[in-house]
Amino acid sequence: MQAQIHGNEKLVTEAALDLLKTYASNNSKDVQKVLAESTLYFIPMYNPDGAEMNTRGTKITATGKSLDWNRDWTLSGGFVAKESQAVYAYWADLKPDFAIDLHHQGIKQMYGTNEATGKHL
Repeated sequence: MQAQIHGNEKLVTEAALDLLKTYASNNSKDVQKVLAESTLYFIPMYNPDGAEMNTRGTKITATGKSLDWNRDWTLSGGFVAKESQAVYAYWADLKPDFAIDLHHQGIKQMYGTNEATGKHL
């Protein structure tokens, strides 16, 4: 599980850490079964520089350009960010059966109001 590839998606790191806390402290039968049958790996904050700046992407020092790490894998010629190279190498070494990439977009509002769209569902 990886979280906060976009620095301005703050809630997902908290969600990943809460899940880690659950697995570390919950003795329920369901949690114990998951732990007995699985190996879990977490990257609770993929983009700490973007998180510090509260921006979607991160500025690449060598070029001074902003980069959305969630798009770094689609660029021709491989990864631009060293962090993306490191995370890719990590996943390639682990070869997980599946991965979870946590994102959030905040609360959407009805056009022209301050009302959350969820009120109208």
